Amino acid sequence: MRIRITILLIWWSAVLAAQTWSIDTTVIRIGEPIEITFQAEADTDSLKFPDYQAWWDNGFVLVEVDSLIEKKKSNGYAYHQRLVITSFDTGFAVLEPVVFQSLESKFSSDPIMIEVEWVMIEEGQSLFDIKDVMGIPRPWYFYALWILGILLVLAAAYYLWIYLKNKKSEELPVHIPQKLPAEIALEKIQYLRASDLWENERYGLFFLELTTIVRQYMERVYDIRVMEATLSELHKAIDALPLSDAQVQELRAFFDHAEMVKYAKVSPARSNQEAYLLQAEKFVDEIRPLIRKDQENV
Repeated sequence: MRIRITILLIWWSAVLAAQTWSIDTTVIRIGEPIEITFQAEADTDSLKFPDYQAWWDNGFVLVEVDSLIEKKKSNGYAYHQRLVITSFDTGFAVLEPVVFQSLESKFSSDPIMIEVEWVMIEEGQSLFDIKDVMGIPRPWYFYALWILGILLVLAAAYYLWIYLKNKKSEELPVHIPQKLPAEIALEKIQYLRASDLWENERYGLFFLELTTIVRQYMERVYDIRVMEATLSELHKAIDALPLSDAQVQELRAFFDHAEMVKYAKVSPARSNQEAYLLQAEKFVDEIRPLIRKDQENV
């Protein structure tokens, strides 16, 4: 459902002459864009554009923003701002009021309820490219030989078990060290690097695999449950990690961009897959030194 809501407020102030804001819809499917425009006129160029932090805290994601301040032929300035946002959390969320503000007056928008509906991921229908196998009919003795071979293997395994059970060995058990979480994550990244998902432009599946690796690594290292977490729940989990502010912001931006590629069909920001693989490896290397020694064998 596409609608347009426009609100026009007029001040007789010397600073803000006229202000409008509009939103093109209040009902979207998960990952669909919402376009919002703000406009204002003032006799000063010090007018501040709104702060949208409250929107992001409610689960909305910024896709695009264009801001313009132009000098009018007559006295004053015209302010234009266009935003494209979306959400990956289903249900209802509120666009909280935001404020155009100067030293002398301000313009506040109205709160708007947004409904986000669930939609099946189209790419999920092609995750497994299964084709019918054209087999050659086998003769009956082929299956008979298979059955005989299986019986021989089972018999050999049984007698070997009896032999080992009856044998008294004085050898000490050999401890086989388990792989560390970081080694497992880096190996999976190497497998993804060798895949053909990027070359075949299957970007959604590529980012699904990559973010799954990072989520699994976070679960093993910090003993948290993030595999089934929504984007907003994942943000809260990342904020609680013992990382620097820069690392937290970079990790949140990494997952935000991956979600937009998977669900909103946004094209990758970089031209090759290596940049994203290196970014994931960087997270593994930065988090690894923070792990306590008693966590390394998780």
